[in-house]
Amino acid sequence: MFYAVDNATMKKAEELCERDFRSKAMLMDNAGCAIGKGTCKYRKVLPCHKVVIISGNGNNGGDGFALAKYFHDHEIKSTVVLTGDIPSVYPAKECFDKNKDYFDKLYFLSSDLDKIYDAVNEADFIFDCVYGTGFHGKLKEEIKNLFSICNKTRAYRVSADVASGCDLTYLTADEGSFVADLTIALGAVKLGQLSADIVKFCGDILPMDIDIPIDCYPNDCIRINDDELLRLFPRRTRSCHKGDFGKLLIIAGNEQCLGAPWLCTHAALRMGTGLVTLCSTKDVIRAASVSLHQCVYLPVGDEPHISYEYMEKILKAAKETDAVVIGCGMGDYEDTWLITREIIKNTNCPVLIDGDGINSVVAHIDEIKDNSGRLILTPHPKEFSRISGLSVEVILKNKITVAKNFARKYGVTLLLKDAYSVCASHKGEVTVTIAGNAGLAKGGSGDTLSGTIGALLAQGLSPINSIRLGSHIFGLAAEKMAREGGICSVMPAEIPFEYPSILGV
Repeated sequence: MFYAVDNATMKKAEELCERDFRSKAMLMDNAGCAIGKGTCKYRKVLPCHKVVIISGNGNNGGDGFALAKYFHDHEIKSTVVLTGDIPSVYPAKECFDKNKDYFDKLYFLSSDLDKIYDAVNEADFIFDCVYGTGFHGKLKEEIKNLFSICNKTRAYRVSADVASGCDLTYLTADEGSFVADLTIALGAVKLGQLSADIVKFCGDILPMDIDIPIDCYPNDCIRINDDELLRLFPRRTRSCHKGDFGKLLIIAGNEQCLGAPWLCTHAALRMGTGLVTLCSTKDVIRAASVSLHQCVYLPVGDEPHISYEYMEKILKAAKETDAVVIGCGMGDYEDTWLITREIIKNTNCPVLIDGDGINSVVAHIDEIKDNSGRLILTPHPKEFSRISGLSVEVILKNKITVAKNFARKYGVTLLLKDAYSVCASHKGEVTVTIAGNAGLAKGGSGDTLSGTIGALLAQGLSPINSIRLGSHIFGLAAEKMAREGGICSVMPAEIPFEYPSILGV
């Protein structure tokens, strides 16, 4: 279990840990191992690789010295670059003294510039261990110049705890900050890493344990969604039948958006729903039925979009289902809101509203109030701006707070989608999903995610657990695809094929 915490909470946890006979030097050794192990989860570091560790002379630098020891133990040579003097204060000094013999080479930024630039340009891996969570202000010019070269190389770049140059207190970043492909969050994810101005420097965030006991953190910390959620997925027995795994109604599509309903329905089927019904126009269903043979189709007319004229037929199906997904690719029509409103008013099951369904709610936001969390909204920041009245800038700087407040105010379950997504319940519970990657920045991702969550709702998971588990599995699948085929090749339509291996079913 991992939490997302602020700097003060992290510092307090480390102090409590030290009282429990885990010294700062021990945590530093653990951090070095965590950085090495965490990196290898994303990209294998082999003895043939050229490794450069850029270290400051504070505690973050100490993590870098311990990392050099970890690599030495795995027969990997590393070049250590010191951006300042040799550390003179505990525990960084102790860590340097006991690990310096494990450095293959040691260069000083003040005197070995040419050698450093050559090493960086030839590196396969560059580790940023210069500044930690206490950094404020501007980077020194010589460090900024070094980072500028690092950021242009083809090396895989990893930051220890936070990309150097990022201020997690004031949520700002020097324009010359180190740009990481991966940030190893030591002990806990730092809340500042999730803010708009910091996130672009962090890359993927991977929390790693450094042996700080969980009871060193306050009980009200924000939890990171993790693999423990996988246990919530319904398991199948030999005697089960399709009725055991729920009925899902998907209302989606229009003549210009044929892909969204297909993606949503395909994901719901792959996620194990017992019976999926796709309700759409005849043209949409004709297109979907070419390759989707396992679902039931509910055609509603020949119009270019789903018409309110067929509300009675749609509502009959909605009253016989366990969950509804509405909005994907329905288009910006008055009928979209009229149908959404009737579904909200005349059903008792969970209803997930996405895409055009969310946009249709904007002028009628008060009509979704007080539904005890059974309404699930899954907006991205721009859609959330429309329904909340807040600017995108304010949302991105305060994602957790604004998501929590909105969910409580309107009595809904909210998944605020972003690079790191916020899950909020109508009761004020908040968790964060960090699984995923930039490969998801592609049309159709949201439709696939909606079908994934809809499947979990239909199978009986609560709304909050459905968005937590659904967004986590979705992100893990994208990470697996990126490792195997490259981040640019992640395709929303193919993501659900990874679900069985992640779930172990």
